[in-house]
Amino acid sequence: TQMGLGKTLQAISIACYYKDVWPLLIVAPPSVKFSWIDEIEKWLPEVEPQNLNLIRSGSDIRSVFLSVAKIIMVPCNYSYLLSYSICIIVNNLVSLKA
Repeated sequence: TQMGLGKTLQAISIACYYKDVWPLLIVAPPSVKFSWIDEIEKWLPEVEPQNLNLIRSGSDIRSVFLSVAKIIMVPCNYSYLLSYSICIIVNNLVSLKA
């Protein structure tokens, strides 16, 4: 898909509409992880830094257990996204925050 069409802002807007049922899980390519964080900080200034948890490696997943984050971001490439491993990670994160 083309850059600059506002896809990230649209996704953030929809997520904001459902804010009362957060935590929010964002799965995106690693190349855009900091862009997502910048856009969240820009368009959702009420989300404080401690409410945003960026998973950088497998060892960071443990921090989610102790986290009160409202937004959890898991960067991964598309081939990994289609793999069984990411399904396990996402399932565990969603179950954890439910």
